[in-house]
Amino acid sequence: MLPIKSKLRILALHGYMQSDVIFSAKLGSLRKGFKKEIDFTFIRAPHKVPSNNEISEENADENEYGWWFNTEDHVFKATVPSELCVGFDDSIALIEKIFSEQGPFDGILGFSQGAAFVSILCAMMKRKN
Repeated sequence: MLPIKSKLRILALHGYMQSDVIFSAKLGSLRKGFKKEIDFTFIRAPHKVPSNNEISEENADENEYGWWFNTEDHVFKATVPSELCVGFDDSIALIEKIFSEQGPFDGILGFSQGAAFVSILCAMMKRKN
């Protein structure tokens, strides 16, 4: 009798101005293709992205979140060099909580700002060890 192979568990981090729900929907085909091999856990970044001044509050997208901001006005601009990391520690605390409550995971998948965050987390873990 063949041993039962367990599914891989992948933590998925969305990009800036997205959410867990949006990222899950965008990866629908990937999730469907690997449904027998992988369980994805999608989490939402802890920081609501401020609504754009050009858009009224009534029309602001309720599903826009970010892992950290790099400007004083709590916006993330990838093309703007900055040493600011507003909210970064909150995002680390969220990841630690997720690993504690729902881990372990076999891997982490990130998109855009989520991918940058994953890279930074890996570098931080390497330095810690």
